[in-house]
Amino acid sequence: MADAINNPDGFKDGTNTGNDYTYDTMGNMLTDQNKGITNIKYNHLNLPTEVVFSNGKINYTYDAIGTRVSKKVEPTSGALITTDYVNGFQYENNELQFFPHAEGYVKRNTNNTYLYVYQYKDHLGNVRLSYADINKNGTIEPASEILEENNYYPFGLKHKGYNEVVNSNRSESAEAYKFGGKELNDELGLDLYDFGARNYDPAIGRWLNVDPLAEKFNSITPYNYVYNNPIFFVDPDGMDIYRFDRKSGELVLEIPTNDDYDQIGRFKYNKKTKGYELKTNRDGEFKFSIENIAKGILKDGINFKQNNNVIEVNGVNSNGSNQPTESQFQNFIVDYTKLAGVEVSGYALGANPNTKDVSAYLVEFHKDNTSKSSISASYNENDKIPRKYLGYPRSYVGKSIYAKQHYHSHPDNSLASDDDKENFKGKSIPHFIFSKKYNQQYNEINVFKATPR
Repeated sequence: MADAINNPDGFKDGTNTGNDYTYDTMGNMLTDQNKGITNIKYNHLNLPTEVVFSNGKINYTYDAIGTRVSKKVEPTSGALITTDYVNGFQYENNELQFFPHAEGYVKRNTNNTYLYVYQYKDHLGNVRLSYADINKNGTIEPASEILEENNYYPFGLKHKGYNEVVNSNRSESAEAYKFGGKELNDELGLDLYDFGARNYDPAIGRWLNVDPLAEKFNSITPYNYVYNNPIFFVDPDGMDIYRFDRKSGELVLEIPTNDDYDQIGRFKYNKKTKGYELKTNRDGEFKFSIENIAKGILKDGINFKQNNNVIEVNGVNSNGSNQPTESQFQNFIVDYTKLAGVEVSGYALGANPNTKDVSAYLVEFHKDNTSKSSISASYNENDKIPRKYLGYPRSYVGKSIYAKQHYHSHPDNSLASDDDKENFKGKSIPHFIFSKKYNQQYNEINVFKATPR
């Protein structure tokens, strides 16, 4: 297929003879005649370490787990530009360019002052608008304080001709993060987004190399982007998608990736491939039982039916990532209760017996709703719970061992029953009932108070 309008934007057909692309035995692209790429070298993680063009080269360095730590762009006739990535702080030739905050980024100005830039993202995580109160008058003036505007075609190519904002106050390095919130590498005409595990070309809607999890999706090309459905899905590495085994109660990680949220999908067993596949609706969209589960709640093989599990909340994990909040955990318990069809019970836990601070939740296993190790409503506020009951059958080793609250859930959305009221009468620990419609607290005057969710 040839583009007859000679439009320079989007896909550039640089050659019409021979094979435009070549690949190594692992399926990694080696050459691209359309972009003038003459050779690409890869490391053991199939991440590119050197991209050679007719007019220069780009070198990449990674840490042991494949996170990019530096980029060196060396034009044939031009100065070397080195970009260093240091825990969110980004430097260019040893000069700090920006660092992120929760709603955008902070740019370092040449006079050692800092500009706080805020960004609007759409439902897919695409950066659509950047703005800053440059004159600090408390309002945003569109003519001078809109720093960048982006609108995209479904597969990530940016619209041209009507949103070309030019503003010298922005950080050009920070504004390179666009589609999916990922960095566009446009040096030397590369024009690829770095999504972590792979690099993505928005002009053709495909990856530079094979999906590391290609064996799980043998019915589709390993170079496709989000099942060719970019309106519904995002795939920085995709969302972690778990399969719930109703018989065993185990949650199996079927699609392991590294996005912001997890999901429990609806799977079907394929007898031909002897594997599980996500179910779809009539529109080809995948079906999920629970969506948008905060990171830190699920892990591969976790089983709430047969094991006690301690889920830490309100803090930072050892790898530096945020733990789920209390409300995110409670929302999951409500959704999981509906999925499993049983009441789930446990304790909110804290590390300090002298405060009310909650730093973890115990989820007691619910097989047949009875067990010799069940500890439901056995402890008063700030009692120390023996470790053998925390994380059963493998003991919990964290510091959150003091009971702060007790809870159980109602899958039928009902309010407290007469048995609930009798069981918790006079107990010296706050008790909560979680359901889809209500949260109920048994308070100090022995009355269940219902609050709509």
